[in-house]
Amino acid sequence: NSPEDLNLIFACNRKYYDSYSDKAVFKDCKVDVVFCEDLKKSEEHLRYIKNCSSQGLWRYSIERFFIIQEIFREKNISSAFHIECDNTIYCDLNLLKPALDKNYNGLAIVFDSNNRAIISFMYIKNQRAIDLFAREFANNTQQGVTDMYLPREIEKKYGASLIANLPLVPKLYADKGLLKNKIGERLIRPEQF
Repeated sequence: NSPEDLNLIFACNRKYYDSYSDKAVFKDCKVDVVFCEDLKKSEEHLRYIKNCSSQGLWRYSIERFFIIQEIFREKNISSAFHIECDNTIYCDLNLLKPALDKNYNGLAIVFDSNNRAIISFMYIKNQRAIDLFAREFANNTQQGVTDMYLPREIEKKYGASLIANLPLVPKLYADKGLLKNKIGERLIRPEQF
């Protein structure tokens, strides 16, 4: 690995990894496999598990943020990209990182409307950012929030000191007022997108 290489980490449960037939791909691609069971659960993670009533998609969709928090802590990571496995990236993330560091104070995430986030790709600038994000999810577990709507509430609470939009479309779209979602909602602050 050269200093420009990003370290890839794949978090999973050991039983699923053990059932995977082509484990050599992880070694060949220099992927560090982290087993969720081996991570020391954070205080926020334990509170989330205790108070979470869902056992389906939303529970595990949100639980990933606690796992990321724990990986940050245990591996002493200074910054990271979180990318869902069904995304394709068409750029060198090393080239994006300086701009993200310069323009974002904590988390850079994708919002697709005035109220909703799609956290398929996220830049995490530091431990403080993922700690605050995890704390907000742990504190709001009993309200039945999802990872799609709580990020906007977090943004309202902390502002750009913690969370901000990643751009989605060229500036031309915002300038011409072309931004509205499938249900006809016009964006309140189109320049964010």
